Amino acid sequence: MYASLSARTVGIVTCCAGGFLMLFALSSYLLARDRIASIADAQLIDNARIVSALADLAPNDQAIVQQAAEARGFILRAHDHEPVVGFQIWSRSNLLVASTDALRSLPLDATPVGLVTISVDGARWRIYTLLGDKGRWVRVGERAEGLASTYRALLLWALSSLIAVPMLVLLLRAAVGRSMRPIGRLAEQVAAWRPHQAEPIGGNVPRELVPIVASINGLLQRVNQVIK
Repeated sequence: MYASLSARTVGIVTCCAGGFLMLFALSSYLLARDRIASIADAQLIDNARIVSALADLAPNDQAIVQQAAEARGFILRAHDHEPVVGFQIWSRSNLLVASTDALRSLPLDATPVGLVTISVDGARWRIYTLLGDKGRWVRVGERAEGLASTYRALLLWALSSLIAVPMLVLLLRAAVGRSMRPIGRLAEQVAAWRPHQAEPIGGNVPRELVPIVASINGLLQRVNQVIK
């Protein structure tokens, strides 16, 4: 025996709507993640260029130490604590002139020019390295865990949209149950019909059921004529 029409309708619509919501949540997560990654990379590159520009303002390596304090304040301004971000400034002779504690142990040849993700003291870091106009290497980094936590929060937000599926099921059950009431009343009338019953079944039914009710009443009239 097949399931009831209302149950089948609710199941079909729920599967379609649930699939759509899952696809929407996944696509939204992937698009937002890609956008966040692009913004984070651009910010890291901009920070490296600004630190390099500040270093180029220094007339000599000794003055870079003073410029490093300004660079340190700039890149740490948006963060709560220093271990999240860091930078290095190297002299023209490839000596480390200034550095934050988080990246002090990173050698110059640890990363190529450009953006990479490496391990520093057991932690994952996103590092951008460039060569300044005056021949000084500059490196700016950010803990990859910060971006990963953003991705996790974004994924949690995307999954939270699926909470709407159970609510949708309840609303569908109520809506479909209400729309199926005329069919249920018609089924009860057919089940309660007895021979020689003069009154037709149906009464006030939806437009879609009018042909069915007319056919059933015609059949019942013929049955009454046969048994007379």
